[in-house]
Amino acid sequence: MNTRQLLWGLAGVASLAIAFVLGFLVRPTNPPTNRVVTISATPAPGTGCEVDYPVASLRDNGIDQIKWVSGDGRPYWISFTQLFDAPQGYTTEDPLTPPQDFVGVSSKYFKVKYDSKHAYYIYAIYDLNPQTNPPNPHSNPPTNPPCKSATLDPGSDPGVIVKR
Repeated sequence: MNTRQLLWGLAGVASLAIAFVLGFLVRPTNPPTNRVVTISATPAPGTGCEVDYPVASLRDNGIDQIKWVSGDGRPYWISFTQLFDAPQGYTTEDPLTPPQDFVGVSSKYFKVKYDSKHAYYIYAIYDLNPQTNPPNPHSNPPTNPPCKSATLDPGSDPGVIVKR
């Protein structure tokens, strides 16, 4: 091996090392995620409502946001804390920053917060304002049930997954 081959080999190794270090230092950042969840009544009257983005995954990074909009022009309300029949053992908590229980479906985006106790936050969707028409699952018949109930099944809807 002559001197020229040795110098080209060393230059190649040095170039690879520099490229590796620069690639490690200049990593691309995750772009913000803005989730839009559309709510609308089911086709059969009186059977509830449906969402087009049942389980939204967001990061607690200060830039990911979520909002709910009405797909059919009717008003809907979102509640993370007032669940009609909360699953046994589930502690209700609102991941929105700042907490916004009973969010009317509008064009406002909300940021989310991470809590080590929860990774999956469930919420109920109401078609009557729960503040002025409080839900009561124990009355006969039950009053103001949600048009979409909350469950702990991440494959079901509705819910928000917040990752760190």
